[in-house]
Amino acid sequence: MKRKITLAQAFSDCAKLLKGSALSECSIKKAEKDTALIRKMLNLTTIQGCLLSIIMSNEYFSMTIWNFAEYLGMNVVDIVGLHREFEYMADKGIITIEGRIPQGDWNESYHPTMKMFTAVKRNSGIEVVDYSSYNENMFWTEAKSVWSARKDSVIMYEEFKRYMVEMINGCINVEVCRRIAEMQLGNDEVTLLVVAILFAQKDINMIEDSVLNDTFPSKVTENLLLEIHHGRGDLAERHLLECDRFECGYNLSMSRLAKRMLMGIVVPRVVELDCAEEKEERPKEKDVAIKKKEMFYNATEEKEIERLKKMLGIDNYREIVRRMEDEGMNTGLTCLLFGAPGTGKTETVKQIARETGRRIIQVDMSSLKSKWNGETEKNVNQVFVDYKNALESDDVEPILLFNEADAIFSKRIKHVSSNNEQHGNSVQNILLENMDTFSGIMIATTNMTENFDKAFERRFLYKICFSKPNAEVRAKIWKSRMPKLTDEEVTKLGGLYELSGAQIDNVVRKVIVEKILFGEQIDLDKINNLCKQEKM
Repeated sequence: MKRKITLAQAFSDCAKLLKGSALSECSIKKAEKDTALIRKMLNLTTIQGCLLSIIMSNEYFSMTIWNFAEYLGMNVVDIVGLHREFEYMADKGIITIEGRIPQGDWNESYHPTMKMFTAVKRNSGIEVVDYSSYNENMFWTEAKSVWSARKDSVIMYEEFKRYMVEMINGCINVEVCRRIAEMQLGNDEVTLLVVAILFAQKDINMIEDSVLNDTFPSKVTENLLLEIHHGRGDLAERHLLECDRFECGYNLSMSRLAKRMLMGIVVPRVVELDCAEEKEERPKEKDVAIKKKEMFYNATEEKEIERLKKMLGIDNYREIVRRMEDEGMNTGLTCLLFGAPGTGKTETVKQIARETGRRIIQVDMSSLKSKWNGETEKNVNQVFVDYKNALESDDVEPILLFNEADAIFSKRIKHVSSNNEQHGNSVQNILLENMDTFSGIMIATTNMTENFDKAFERRFLYKICFSKPNAEVRAKIWKSRMPKLTDEEVTKLGGLYELSGAQIDNVVRKVIVEKILFGEQIDLDKINNLCKQEKM
């Protein structure tokens, strides 16, 4: 029985027939049987199949223009004339081209990719990976694997770079990939940013250029680091990477912004102003990591929130501020989130901060007020002084958050009859004066707009009303919190009980407690009972 020819055998036989042939018509015709299989499996032309066979059969799995000319017995210029064939195979992920520059280079070399080796082992075509199904853990596992292959010189830099860019653009369900893809960086910049994150995951924050040379060609490393050091290029201008020069070279590090945006590290630091009379020390910072939480809104508020997110994106925000300055306007962006309790106002601020890489400076409302005459006014003034200092020192403009703001943004008293009432009005006036000259980002939340002074309302540029979620949105919240429920069950729960998102979270927590205490699976009847209790 005649043995079926494999891709490996086709490459070997074809290369032998072509040696010294100058790619004559006669030699190509002799190799037609072998190239037919190569063409079919890899979707190549006959000439491309011939060139690939020579690369695959070389003992070093690498061929320069000069090597090709010597092997085929051709003029070097004739090989240069085949450049488009090599480019096509590189674009298909079959080979990589090292030493490539836009104008071309006589010292270019051609190498088969890992995918090509896999195709030979499996006797199949090039595998097309569907990265859209990847989650974050799968992405980082593969990124580390490919990075290891590059450091061990198993793959060339061009192939490594191709892998990184393909994964970033393909992993649409992975937030860090989506954010990097939206930046529209160059391929070298994308690769450097991913490598910097991989180092940071290993708690290596300062990376010497000599260490980077294990991954990048030295010329690429030098050009990228020099550009970042001088504050040029997207990586520096977007405040993602920082580069310091020392005696023997450069040190690369991720900025606080990049760590917050792309790794979720220390996002954000919340400053609580502790102004209790027995304590004299200034504000203390504590690190609070904000976890990603899927939020659901009614259509109207969702549109407004998306507009607010877009406006607070770093590039958009800075362009808005620049344009306002040009027009001689106040550059402060202030927003009031108001409406029913438990509808996600505070969580929305946190998620906006997480997505835009900003930290939150949250005012501890209870500690602002003091029984001592004049102290409350000083505390309120200090809030804005501290925020201004943070605005100047932070890489990215932080958010000043007044949570449950009705406690201090209350109505002024028209007919003052006591020192306390006069004292209260004085505090309101200080707030109004600071808002008139405010620069930066301020967000206030409240459940009770009826307590707000109209003068404060006018000073909030944006006002977003949070109403209780409708039945459709409630069903989505149920599904996100309890994914094992069927679509029919979440639709029923969403329609029966007019609960807020916070109330649904309460029910879900009770379900978890019940399961831990009694070890029972919670059915729909028990969830219904818990919903009824929550409404009481």
